This record gives sequence, C-alpha cells and structure tokens, in this order.
Amino acid sequence: MTMFFCRLGSLNALGQTRSSSWWHRELGRALPSPDTIGRVAGLIELDDVRALGQQVYTRLKRGKALHPPAHGWLAAALDGHEVHATYRRHCPGCLERTIHTKQGDRIQYYHRVVSVSLVTQDLRVLLDAEPIKAGEDEIATALRLLDRVVQAYPRAFDLVQGDGLYTDPRFFQWALAHGKHALAVLKDERRDLLQEAQQLFEAMPPVLLREETVRRECWDLEGFRTWPQVGMPVRVVRSRETRSVRRQLDQQVHEEVSQWYWVTTLPTRQAPTCPARRLTLHRRGHSVQSQRISRRRARLCWMSAIGGFDHSIRPCLPRGSAR
Repeated sequence: MTMFFCRLGSLNALGQTRSSSWWHRELGRALPSPDTIGRVAGLIELDDVRALGQQVYTRLKRGKALHPPAHGWLAAALDGHEVHATYRRHCPGCLERTIHTKQGDRIQYYHRVVSVSLVTQDLRVLLDAEPIKAGEDEIATALRLLDRVVQAYPRAFDLVQGDGLYTDPRFFQWALAHGKHALAVLKDERRDLLQEAQQLFEAMPPVLLREETVRRECWDLEGFRTWPQVGMPVRVVRSRETRSVRRQLDQQVHEEVSQWYWVTTLPTRQAPTCPARRLTLHRRGHSVQSQRISRRRARLCWMSAIGGFDHSIRPCLPRGSAR
C-alpha cells in the first residue's frame, strides 16, 4: 500500500526508503529488504487474495457504499495492462516480443494482465486480474477471467464493457450467455457494422446535449444485423463532441472536435440515448482519467498475488533453466 500511495515503481525503490525513521516509528523495526518482501509475496496463496477481495466487496455492499452511477447500471470494466518488461530477466510465464533498435533486434520479456473493476458512482473496485498466457489474445484471457468473476460476484454487475479490442463476438456472446449486456468502443473502419451506422446516421438529426464547455451531438439506432456473429441485433451510439479549450500559448479559445462510436446489446427502452451516453462517458472516464490508478491496482493485485514482486526485483533464471 505504501508503494501504491507513494507511486513507487518497484520494491527496489521501496528499499531505498529503509533508512527513513518513519518505518521504525510505524513498524517498530526496520523495513525488511526488497528480497524478503518479494519472497514472502511470492508465497501468498492466490485464492486467499481473492477471498480477501470478496470480503472487501461484501462489506462495501452491506455498508451501501456501492451506489450505481446516474444511468443506473453497475458495470464491470475490463482492460489489459503491462506490469513488467525487461531485456535481461525472464521466467517461464514471460511473454516475448522483438524490439528493433539501432544495435539490432532484441528480445524483450514482459507480463500482461487483464483486470476487471466494478464501476460505481464513487468507487472503482478491483474484482480480479488474470495473466495473459503465451499464444493467447486478450479476449481469451478476459473470458477466462469473467468465468471466474461471475461465479464469485454473480449479481455484482449488469453490464460488461471494454475498449475497441472488446468489439469481439466472443465477448458479446459471453455476456448474452450469462444474462449480461455488453458495451464496447466501435472503431474498426473495415467493419460493415460501422459503415452501415455511418450511412444511416448521416440521414438523421442528432440529439443535442450541453454540459458547460462541451457540446455533444448524439445519434442512436438499434436493430443492426450486420454483425451476425453476435447472434442478435445490436445497437450503435455515435457522439460528436465539441470542446472549448483555452490554449496556454496564445490564451485564445479553440474548439476541439472528437467523434466516438459504441456498440452495445442494451435496448433503448432500458437505456435511452442520454443514459446510454452517460454509460459511454463513464467508460471513457475509467479508461482515460483513471487509467494510471487502474494500472497500479492491477499491478498490485497481480504482483502481490502471483509473485510479480519477486519477479520484478530478482533476476529470472537463464533461458531453459527450471525455476
């Protein structure tokens, strides 16, 4: 927790604070070495960490601290995070990629995880995380993670959502099979679904929404059948945002225009255009404004539970050796 709040990137950085009197005052003794902390963290049972997370969720739920956002939907937001990368150290669970440098190609070893967080009105509660294995994509890992999360938290959320990578029929089919709705960013220009939506939206007037310095034009249609892999008609929401921004260089007000598309299984009768738009805004807030916090939470969960602390500060064994 000290690493999290102080934004320390590694146990080695934490170890450099051992001489501080704060540790003697709070612990009554010196801070253990980074090697000891990493070794102990590597011995933690993953099931115990997950059970602790469930206890935290249960207490928050009983204390009525998990209020739904204004749109009324509790969502499970998924995202992938890279938690460790090195050229020199690796373990059997490391992923590999080739980095092109001026000195030639180098193999870099790294870990990635998929984390899932419960998005409420005031809190982002990390529910679980799962490492991406060699040879599998993020969606396959996310589905394995969701299978476990839906068993531990069957009624915690009504909606699963992700970025453009999650515009995948496997993700939407999982949601429908488990009685959930799905929402994802739609940005692949090659998709027939996006092309059809663009053509239809051009012929219809938008719904105007104004929030202080932001003007939003929203288009909303359901019943699209140009994505048959999902197995049901889907809905597409488009938003064009115009923001007034004062540039620091010339102190002049400039307008910035951005455009977003989303695809979802949420029907209009349950989430009209305005609530649906708030859902997409909430997702963007989670992925942009809280990205650093989410990444650190995922890293904390992954490294403390699966041994990443140990892996980040100690050399992995040479290639081909057994750990």
